[in-house]
Amino acid sequence: MTINLNNFHSDFVEWVGRSGHEIGVGKSGEVEIEPPGGEYVYFLNSMDNGWIRVTWSDRGGDPQWEFEAASIDVIEHYFTAEFGGSVRSEEGLPGTVRFPSRVEELEVGASLRVISQGQYGGSEELSIGQQAVGIFTFTASNFHSAVRASHYCSMSLVNLRAIFVDPDARPLGLL
Repeated sequence: MTINLNNFHSDFVEWVGRSGHEIGVGKSGEVEIEPPGGEYVYFLNSMDNGWIRVTWSDRGGDPQWEFEAASIDVIEHYFTAEFGGSVRSEEGLPGTVRFPSRVEELEVGASLRVISQGQYGGSEELSIGQQAVGIFTFTASNFHSAVRASHYCSMSLVNLRAIFVDPDARPLGLL
């Protein structure tokens, strides 16, 4: 699958804009998401296996791997959650939404498979039900991006956005 702006739902594009970020096509033809001022940029690239690789670069540096997603739906969920704090700030809402991140908090019906591991962390594949949805990082201090993803990928985008605009961030709550 080749990624282009037409792959994204209009509600998602609006959410990205509401957070202060912009989504567009870069000089090389890949989809890019960046904040005002361009401190960093996310690059979305199609992979031969049909998945989507997300990398980021800080001020024009070399791209760094962020995660891989099995679908546009996972991309939309990831960035909806990633930019939710910016939307809360824009709306004048206090606090940070609490997404579980420890292995023991994995969403019911989700599973993790370690792909690589080193002294400081590694990467793991998240499946929900029997379907692999993405590959994410984890740290030696028990912070698992895939555990967070297991929660936000298990809910609708409408419900996910509602959490970020709810003053109390129900049902997840605030840190």
